[in-house]
Amino acid sequence: MLAHPHFSDFRKYWQPWIMPYSSVRPLPGWKRIMVDAGIVDYWRTTGRWGDFCRPVGTDDFECR
Repeated sequence: MLAHPHFSDFRKYWQPWIMPYSSVRPLPGWKRIMVDAGIVDYWRTTGRWGDFCRPVGTDDFECR
């Protein structure tokens, strides 16, 4: 889990996408959480990357 003050109580799936968590998305550990949760596979399969993340090449992505 990320060691970040804004990421201490992740209980609802939508929490990482709200503004107080925006400082967490650029952290390297954020990518690992998204990969481990299967969210990146979903994004790549559906092509639905949402508002904050996008693919970078065929095997990487970035979130802002």
